[in-house]
Amino acid sequence: MSPAIIHKFFIMQVILTQNVSKLGQAHDLVQVKRGYATNYLLPQKKAIFVTPSALSRSEKVRAGRIKKMEEVMANAQAIADQLKGITLTFKEKVQGEKLYGSITAKDVVAELATAHKIEISKDLVKIKHPIKTLGGHKVVIHLTEDINAELKVVVEAGE
Repeated sequence: MSPAIIHKFFIMQVILTQNVSKLGQAHDLVQVKRGYATNYLLPQKKAIFVTPSALSRSEKVRAGRIKKMEEVMANAQAIADQLKGITLTFKEKVQGEKLYGSITAKDVVAELATAHKIEISKDLVKIKHPIKTLGGHKVVIHLTEDINAELKVVVEAGE
């Protein structure tokens, strides 16, 4: 048998019904070996056979997913533009050069909300270690995989 004929018998297309690691996301059309599909994906209900109705349904879902991702990226870019150039100033109690407490992601989010009316989740704020010293520090806001914003946090001696 020629390689093209062998390929035809051992490879099949299926539509994934849920995310499968190293293969694809739900509603993706993928090519897999026939044994993998019939022994694992189909019995576990992780994939379905390709039919015209299933294919059109998955196309609609994928189009909706792409549209939603574009909206998320646009919103993230808008927030990144708002965050550009912002400096947050904290006045904290100090002993020498060190703070009694520390500045955490929660504090950064609260200051952004009160001073600049920007609401973000504290999970997006990436601080390697809580800030415990006076001076300027850089804080990264990880909005999406591709979009990050950088803030400057200044800690000054207060009461």
